[in-house]
Amino acid sequence: MYPYVGYISLELYKMKPQNFVDRYITPYLSFYYDETGRIREISSKEISAKLRSFLKKQKYKERFNLTNLMVVENSMGHTKADIHIGIISSDHKKALKAIREIETAFATLKGLKYYGDNVKVGTDEIKLTINSYGEELGITQKYLGNYVSNLYLSKKVGTLFDGNELLEIKIKSINYEDNLESLKNLEIPLKNSHATIRLKDVCDFTKTKSLERLIKDDGETTFYVFANVNASILTASEALNKIMPVLKEIEQNTM
Repeated sequence: MYPYVGYISLELYKMKPQNFVDRYITPYLSFYYDETGRIREISSKEISAKLRSFLKKQKYKERFNLTNLMVVENSMGHTKADIHIGIISSDHKKALKAIREIETAFATLKGLKYYGDNVKVGTDEIKLTINSYGEELGITQKYLGNYVSNLYLSKKVGTLFDGNELLEIKIKSINYEDNLESLKNLEIPLKNSHATIRLKDVCDFTKTKSLERLIKDDGETTFYVFANVNASILTASEALNKIMPVLKEIEQNTM
């Protein structure tokens, strides 16, 4: 399945003047001051809290089976998150497991506005591995890959000029259904023989999650978990201290 992301942007009215400086000093000293639309009486922080409470009460995340549901506030500066935790591992499965463990730990903390990660999961992939029977029949990964790709993927065979521009000529077989069961029952011709055998008899099928995007820092693949805190309840340092046992365990298991 593809991961889909939807969002609703809210543009708030400007805040009413809150003090003497806002009312009488700023309007005369700022070249960019605009008094129109200054009718909002509560802060964006309060509005965000109300929205989070509303979404939680409505149980939208559970009702619509959402992976995540959060209210994100625009912030000043280059760093938009109070906490950034990087996971570096050559094993993607271990890295993803570590991220989920950190997010589970974040979920137990009171005082976090929201948390998330930079993992972009792509479509499911099917990995074909030749079993011992297939090896006995002389089927190799290269032979299998070439045969299957020629059937299911389009192939460029040349180019032609139509008087205006160059056009690529591609061919693709239309005799094969694009579904897993059809792939499993695909007849593979054996080398040096007129006989065929079904793909599922000579291959093991493994379904894996692919990653749509990888972030590399200094040549190493890095995954990030981030979080923003409500400083009146919890600081970033306190949050990290609370989940430190989880982080230490992850460090031991991912090295």
